[in-house]
Order: sequence, then C-alpha cells, then structure tokens
Amino acid sequence: EAERASSRVLDYDRKLGTEQHGVLFYDYNEPDKLPSALKGAFRAVVIDPPFITRDVWEKYAETARWLLAPGGMVIATTVVENAPMMADLLAVHPNRFLPSIPNLPYQYALYTSFDAPDLDATNVEVPVDPAEMLRS
Repeated sequence: EAERASSRVLDYDRKLGTEQHGVLFYDYNEPDKLPSALKGAFRAVVIDPPFITRDVWEKYAETARWLLAPGGMVIATTVVENAPMMADLLAVHPNRFLPSIPNLPYQYALYTSFDAPDLDATNVEVPVDPAEMLRS
C-alpha cells in the first residue's frame, strides 16, 4: 500500500482522473513541467509513450532522468528496431520476452535498464528473439 501511495501516473488524458491522488497531467512537449517535489523522487519509471519516434523519446527520456533517483530503474515499451536509440537515450536493452499485441504491423519489446530474469524467456505467442530481429 505504501508503494501505491507514493506512485504517480503521468498522462495527457485529463479524463483519466487528474483529480485523483497520484494522477498528474503530463504533456511530453513540456518534459520538465511537473511539480518540483517529484524531481529525483522515484526508484523506477515505466514508460509507454503514444509515439515511437526519436523526438518523442528524447522528451520522455528527459522526464525519466528528471524523475529518477540515483540508480533508478527504467522499464519501457517501444518497437524492437528502436534498440540502438533506446540504449543511447536511457541505457536500456530489449528483453527476450516480447508482448503479443495482435493487429500491430510491428513488434514491441519490453526494455529495461536492469537484468530482468523473468523477461529472459521467449513468449510462446511471439517465438522470436529480439536480438535476431536486430541482426536481420
């Protein structure tokens, strides 16, 4: 319960419930427009942006670095092909487990800044290793 109380959801959709505790309006075009008390306040950030382009990820990365405490962890989702960019921006790597998201023309990956043994197994629904995808 303490973890939940100290967690925050940052989202652009004002209908999500910004009046609720822990939900804050966030516009990635203003990556540092957040309450100053949040700077360096988090052990981990989970990022799932609406777009996969570098210009958008640069802004999310800026926010993540601002929010994270020293040694903080990053969990993110984006396409496998973004691996070099993600390594550059957030020092994260794709894990072997790939989520199954039907009807998307590209494959997403789960990226982490730490070793995640539970994500180091192939998803039977997506029997592809992201390392193989990056080599081709």
